[in-house]
Amino acid sequence: MAFIAEAVAELVKLAERHRLEVLSHLLGMARLEAEERMRTRSKHKLS
Repeated sequence: MAFIAEAVAELVKLAERHRLEVLSHLLGMARLEAEERMRTRSKHKLS
């Protein structure tokens, strides 16, 4: 998941650079989802 979050973060920067606001927003949501899954996965491993 970390790889996905990092890759999507780079895509967000690229979309922002080209002023693709909708794409940037959607990719940002995907990045947040990947980060959230990493957090919940970490919590489950600690349990």
